[in-house]
Amino acid sequence: MGGIVLYQRIKNILSAFAIISLLGALVGCTEKVPRTHYYFIEAPSHALSKKGEQTKYPALLLFKKVTSMSPYNTVNFAVKIRPSEITFYNYTKWVSPPHELLYHYFLKSITFSQLVELSTSRAGQQDVYHLEMEIQEFGQKLEKNRPYAGISLFVGIRHASSKTYDWYTVYHFQESAQSEEPYHIVIALNQAIEKINRKLLKDLDTFFAAEYSK
Repeated sequence: MGGIVLYQRIKNILSAFAIISLLGALVGCTEKVPRTHYYFIEAPSHALSKKGEQTKYPALLLFKKVTSMSPYNTVNFAVKIRPSEITFYNYTKWVSPPHELLYHYFLKSITFSQLVELSTSRAGQQDVYHLEMEIQEFGQKLEKNRPYAGISLFVGIRHASSKTYDWYTVYHFQESAQSEEPYHIVIALNQAIEKINRKLLKDLDTFFAAEYSK
């Protein structure tokens, strides 16, 4: 009788070990969570700020938060691996969501340009211009089997007392990428942003020059 009990215990232990081994094998075969890669938008280059000097134009500019046009939800969207495949923010991350990075990038750029004085508050300021920006496209393109990084930004300026834009445009730039790898796409995105930045500063200069020549 004791031998039968011992045999049954050994059988149960072996069965349990087999089940654990099988579960371990199944877990090992499942797809692993991809390693997180962090990307960033490089800060704009600038000359040393001349503190205490007046801005080029006596204007006050409020740069409002950057928004995103559907379906470009830049909180969760990082960059496409291929035109049909999206790597989400959970696994392939920007240091911050792209709409925040673009806001701080252009905020720094306009500050360093010293074209106008930047406002830090919306309250109690009527004689101020509003700069609004919306992301319409941000990511990878594939044209004739060649990878590109594409960015489209709507930019508009209006006076605080007006509901219509005094000036607006859409900046659309695309840069060829070395490959479809996210790292190379991000490099190309940085290059596109630099070109948009140069064009934006030039257009702001032209706009305020016209405003203060009236």
